Amino acid sequence: MGTTAKRAMEGQMMRWIGTLLLAIGASAGLSGGSLEALRHSREVRAEEIHRGERPLLMFGESARRPNLVALTFDDGPDSENTLPILDILRRHRAGATFFVIGAKVEVEPEITREILSQGFEIGNHSHTHPNLARLDRTRLDEEIDLASTQIEATTGTSPTFLRPPGGQWNQGVAEAAASHGMTTVLWTANSSDFNTEDPNKIAKNVLSQVRPGGIVLLHDTVRATREALPAILKGLKKKGLRPVSVGELLRETQSGPAALRQQGR
Repeated sequence: MGTTAKRAMEGQMMRWIGTLLLAIGASAGLSGGSLEALRHSREVRAEEIHRGERPLLMFGESARRPNLVALTFDDGPDSENTLPILDILRRHRAGATFFVIGAKVEVEPEITREILSQGFEIGNHSHTHPNLARLDRTRLDEEIDLASTQIEATTGTSPTFLRPPGGQWNQGVAEAAASHGMTTVLWTANSSDFNTEDPNKIAKNVLSQVRPGGIVLLHDTVRATREALPAILKGLKKKGLRPVSVGELLRETQSGPAALRQQGR
């Protein structure tokens, strides 16, 4: 089978999966009208990004209230670590955004719903965790759309932020995300938690890099991150920083979404 034919078949399979996910959402109690409303909300947000009313990109460190910092957790939901992390965050009254992988949401729907029920935010981290910057536009759209559709079918909410796996992005990735009604979110403080099993080192990495208005990268698939989290939260408090979700940080942006959009170009 030639490359073109193979890609066409892969694209058709992904569309079939998307249709199946919509059916799953309907069986989970979401009406066809509810699912259609979620699709419409994506289109509305896409127009807002196009008009500059929402940012195309978010890097952080541009907050009106300098005591805020966004915590983000990638690669979940995770059966071992996500729920304990939620408990720690709740005890410390900390906000956060969880960038989930669509295929994992399918495996762990209850954990995904628990993230939302406890008041935390869910973002799109692609469906299968590829390097989005290396995909053609058809595959890129499929990765983004399938993850959003799975999240919508599972939770009844539509993600407004995309975190590209590994932070691998280019203008095409940001524009594709925007066409699906999502702002692409990067980070300013990297915990490097995938490179160590030492919770103290993870906490030190975060606290040495974090700045007011910043965005912290963590992973809820790493046990050492879970163990480091209390020290991170205590350290942020000592610095006078309050952990929030990406959405709350954006709402407090000093210079407005249009300025952040320009900054990301």
